Amino acid sequence: MLKQTKIRYHYDFPNLPITNNDIQELYEKLNDILWIAESYIPQLDNHEMHLPDIFISDDIVTKTYGKYDFKAILKEIRKYYEKYPYSYFGKLLEQLVIIIKNLEKDTHFGALKELIDYMESKLDHTETEEEHKDIKKIIYMLKNNKRTVNTLGSYNYQNNRITLYINTIINYFSKAPIKDFSTKIKIGLEIVLAHEAFHAIQYHLMISENAKTATYLWNHPVNEESYRNTVLEGLAGWFEYSWCNDAKYDNPIYAWHMNQIEKELHNHYYPGWPYAAAKVFIQNGKPLIDEPIMILNLVLESVLKQRQSCWNYPYEVLKILESHNQILQQKCTNKSIYDNNPKMIFLHQ
Repeated sequence: MLKQTKIRYHYDFPNLPITNNDIQELYEKLNDILWIAESYIPQLDNHEMHLPDIFISDDIVTKTYGKYDFKAILKEIRKYYEKYPYSYFGKLLEQLVIIIKNLEKDTHFGALKELIDYMESKLDHTETEEEHKDIKKIIYMLKNNKRTVNTLGSYNYQNNRITLYINTIINYFSKAPIKDFSTKIKIGLEIVLAHEAFHAIQYHLMISENAKTATYLWNHPVNEESYRNTVLEGLAGWFEYSWCNDAKYDNPIYAWHMNQIEKELHNHYYPGWPYAAAKVFIQNGKPLIDEPIMILNLVLESVLKQRQSCWNYPYEVLKILESHNQILQQKCTNKSIYDNNPKMIFLHQ
């Protein structure tokens, strides 16, 4: 059973149209969030979990995912041109360069992902083993392109605190299709709280299995940081989406945010963009249950057995599930736009 301890929070932003009562309501929402999580996850039954503190901050905090910036990728493409001036991939790489340069003024990554997928499907067009290796390197770098984003929230396991970054939340949810600014903020805080609360649940369950190993893995992911982020963020992203799905008829903001999540999920790869791992758990706009709980169970099993490297296997299972989903999708959708005209220049402006 999830237990509530002393309620604590920090709130000191008198210029915003929300009150202390609104913040108090967040704790009521937190209880609802934990109750929903308990209905999904059998392991939470009969466990005592102290409610995290909620801290609202006006800091702007960023987080960077992926390894390779576009400057490094363009340099690798130039090297490829020099080695293989008559390659089948020449025209595709020209299109790739144009798309990358347009991303400087357009943050939509759908066109980039479409072309990467197409290039990967044509790897058998390489003429030598060396060329095959070089084009695969470019594709790998593209899938792991570096991207820095403003963080909406965070969970600190050391003091059991959820921090909600109010300025970033306001900036994001101000685009929601309703006029009431106060409602945008309150629902925005609630949605981010759901995501971060699931991180608290993840840590709580890991600690319950083996406190020493769990703390080590949470704080020192060794060489599997990208796998760790993929698994943990994918699960939290799924829960965030599920929370919005349950509330989507209460206010248009929930459905709007679900749509934003879907765009992010399907325009990025992981581990370069770990939130995109949640796409495995969402099919046709409906959150699944069995798959995310299975991945969570794999993590807990690894912790229980004191495996110092526990993120690799859940990540590999995620990839298998994704591959299966892609095969099903391909049977139901049309071919890539590049199949009809490989020489077309696809600009997303």
